[in-house]
Amino acid sequence: MERIEIKTSLTQADWLAYQTSWARRNLGDQNKHGLIAMLLGALIVVAAALLADYFGRPLSMPSLIAGILLCAAGSYYHAFRARHAARPDPDGYLLGPFTIAFSARGIETVKTGARAHYTWSIVRDLDWTEQHLFVWLDPVAAIIVPLRDLPTGLAAAQLREEIRALQSAGAGAAEPALLPLEESPPALSQEALPSVQESPPDTAGRFKRFMRSYGTLLLGRTPAADDLMSVSRLVLLAPVLSLAIWLIVDKWRAGADAEFVPYSVLTWSWYTMIVLAAVGVASGLARPTVPYGRVLVLTAAFIPVVLVLELARDLWISSNWAFVTSLAIAIYAVIYVTRMLRSLTGRPQSQVMRVLAVISCAAVLLTHSFELDGTFWYANEEFDEAGSDYWADMKRSEALMYAQPERIDSAVSALQRPEELPAAAFFVGFAGQGDQRVFAGEIALARKVVAAKFGSAQRSVLLVNDRRDLETLPLANPTALRYALKGVAAHMRLDSDVLFLSLSSHGSKNGELSVSNGMIALNDLSADDLATALRESGIKWKVIIVSACYAGKFIDPLRDDDTIIIAAAAADRTSFGCSDDRDLTYFGEAFYRDALPATADLQAAFQHASDAIAAREGVEGKQASKPTAWFGRGLLEHLRAVFPGS
Repeated sequence: MERIEIKTSLTQADWLAYQTSWARRNLGDQNKHGLIAMLLGALIVVAAALLADYFGRPLSMPSLIAGILLCAAGSYYHAFRARHAARPDPDGYLLGPFTIAFSARGIETVKTGARAHYTWSIVRDLDWTEQHLFVWLDPVAAIIVPLRDLPTGLAAAQLREEIRALQSAGAGAAEPALLPLEESPPALSQEALPSVQESPPDTAGRFKRFMRSYGTLLLGRTPAADDLMSVSRLVLLAPVLSLAIWLIVDKWRAGADAEFVPYSVLTWSWYTMIVLAAVGVASGLARPTVPYGRVLVLTAAFIPVVLVLELARDLWISSNWAFVTSLAIAIYAVIYVTRMLRSLTGRPQSQVMRVLAVISCAAVLLTHSFELDGTFWYANEEFDEAGSDYWADMKRSEALMYAQPERIDSAVSALQRPEELPAAAFFVGFAGQGDQRVFAGEIALARKVVAAKFGSAQRSVLLVNDRRDLETLPLANPTALRYALKGVAAHMRLDSDVLFLSLSSHGSKNGELSVSNGMIALNDLSADDLATALRESGIKWKVIIVSACYAGKFIDPLRDDDTIIIAAAAADRTSFGCSDDRDLTYFGEAFYRDALPATADLQAAFQHASDAIAAREGVEGKQASKPTAWFGRGLLEHLRAVFPGS
C-alpha cells in the first residue's frame, strides 16, 4: 500500500487521551509517585501532630480534618486550573475535521486552512493504544490518530504493519525540498480538505447516551467509553443536591420538633476525604492513567446512589446488619469505579479494584468503630424526655460532673449498718449506657431482688446513666465507681460484710463496658479498672454480676477465693435483649427476675438462668451466649455461714 488516508474529527476525548499518553511517557510510574505523595502527606500530618503535642498545643480532630481537606482542595484546584488552561477550544485549530495521510515520503496532515508535512526522520516514537495512535515528534508534541475512523477493510493491526513498512521504506528516501520563504504554498482545493464536517453539538443525544451508559455501570457492566466522555461537569452538583435531599429526609425522620446538630459536618468531611483519596488512587493506579477530574466527575455521579442505599439501610435494615450492609455498599462502589475505569481505558483494572477494596473496607471499619453518624437532626427526646435539648445538655454537663462527688457522698452517708448484725450485704449498681433505658431498668430490678434475698435495702448505692433523668442519681463512670466503692467500704465491716456489685451495659470484645450519657464525655470501664477500684477499696467479700456482651472477659482479672463473678456471656460471645424497647435483657429476665428469687443460692440461680437462656436462644435461632461464672470457695463458705437459707 503506497498511501493510507484517514479522515476523522478530533474531539475533547481524543485530547484527554493525548494528555494521558503524555503523562505516562513523561511522568513515569504514577503508582510510585502517588504512593510517595501519600506517604509524604502522612508524614507531614504525623510531624505536625508531634510538634503540636511537644509545644503543649495538641491538634484537635476537626483542625486536622479541615487542614487535610484544605490541602486537598487547594491541590485539586491548582491541577484543575492547569488542565483547564491546557484544553483546546471545541471550535479552535486542534479539534474538529482532520485528515492524515501516511506514505513512504512521510506524514501529511490537512485541517481547515492548514496543511503540514512531516518526514519519517523526525518521528521519535509510535505509541499505540486500543483506541488511538500517537505519532510523537518530540517529548511534547504528537499527532493524534483516532482508530475509530479507519478506512473500510483496514483493521488496527493491519494499519500497524502498513505504517511500519512505510516507515522502513521512507528511511532512505530523500527529503522533499522546502518552499522558499517568499513563495506562498499552493492554494488548497476543496478536494484536499477533509470531507468530515463538524455538526452542532447534540446536547440531548449526549445526555441520553450518558444516562444509558450510567445505567449500564450501575448494573455492573462496561459501557462504551465515548458515551461516558460526553458527561458534563455539572454532574458535580449531584452530591450537593443529594446532600440537600438527605437533610430534608433526615429532618422528616427526626420529627417536627427536631434540633439541628452541626457536628455531623465532621462526619461528612470524613466521607469527603475518603472519596477524594479513592478518586486519586483510582486515577493514579489506572493503566493507562485517567485524568483526576474525569474520575471525580463520574464518581460524583454515583454518590446519589450511595446516599439512597444508605437511607434504605437506615429505614429498613436492622442495626445488627448495619456494618455488613455498609461493606456491601462499599464493594458495590468499588465495582462501579473499576468498571468505569475499564470503559475509559479499555483494560481490566484488577490492581485498582484490590486497592480500592482495601481502602473501602478500612473506611467502613473506622466509620463504624468511631460510630460516625451523618445525621444532622435529632429529636429532643433523643437526649432528654423531660424537655431539655442538645445544647442544654452541653451547657450543664460541666456543672453535672462537679456535682457528682456530692451526690455520691449523699448516697453513701444514707447507708445504715446496724451494729448488732454480725454480717451485712451492701449493694452497688452500675448502669453504664444512658442512651438505652433497659440498663437502668435492669439495675433497679437487681437492687430490689438482692435487697429481698440478702437484706441490703438500707445499704444500696446506684450509679446510673439514663438520658431520661440526669438529676436523681449519681452518674456512672469509672471514677465515680472508684469513689463510691471507697465510700461504701468505709461503712462496712470488711472482715464479714459482703458487697454485691451489679453492672449492666453494652460490652466490647476488648473487655470494656460502654459508658455514655448523652453529650457528657465519659470513659468506658475495663476489667482492669474494676479490679483496681476493688483493690483500692479494701473490700474482701465480693459478688460481681456483669450483664453485657463478652462479660466473661471480666472473670480472669477479678477471680480469687473471696470473689464470685457471674457473667451474662462467655468472653467471646454476645448476649441479647439490650434494645431500647425492652425493660430487661435476656440475662436480666432469666437471672434477676426468675432465677435469683426462686432458688436457694447463687450457684443454683446461675444454673437455672443459664439453662433458661440457652433454651430461649435455641428457639430463636441465636448463637448461644454461654453465660459463665467463677465461684470462689472461700466466699461460698462465707455466704453459707452469714446468710443461712439464702
